[in-house]
Amino acid sequence: MITSGQQLKSVQETISRFAESIEEVKRQQAEGKIPANDAEISIGGFNYEIKKLKQQVDEYKSLISGSMDYIDARKLEDLPRTMIQLRLALGWSQKRLADELGVQQQQIARYEATDYEGISFQRMLVMLNAFDAHISIEKIRMTIDGKSQTKFLLPKGYKPEDIVRKKRMGLFNLSKAAS
Repeated sequence: MITSGQQLKSVQETISRFAESIEEVKRQQAEGKIPANDAEISIGGFNYEIKKLKQQVDEYKSLISGSMDYIDARKLEDLPRTMIQLRLALGWSQKRLADELGVQQQQIARYEATDYEGISFQRMLVMLNAFDAHISIEKIRMTIDGKSQTKFLLPKGYKPEDIVRKKRMGLFNLSKAAS
């Protein structure tokens, strides 16, 4: 994931180098220096990497453009990536976030470089508060006695049978009701 303008520039340079490498492989293949199968494999590998990097560039540009209405994290494991996405979507630099939290910019850079590996849950809540971001948990999946179960956290005033009836009638969207 691209987390800064500097990384964006570096990724774009890498894409250019891969494109140049493709042209070089094609040239060498045309000159008979590389067998066609080897050239095809090399070009396929470069194209695959270019595609992945372009997806990262597109995501970064989408985030910093402010065109995203919401950021969707499906699992708790997605939260570190979501924290970076929130910062970018708000147009905040690592320095701005550091200033909001009263830490050095290098600390934010370390958090992001390690996907927030060493951060405490309390610090993460403070960061979410700084972003004015809110987390909504709609269901919890757990295993009890070897059986996987999903427990829905219902909006205030709803009973499980109301949800089932309204869902059957197409009148209930759990994600909207939880807001």
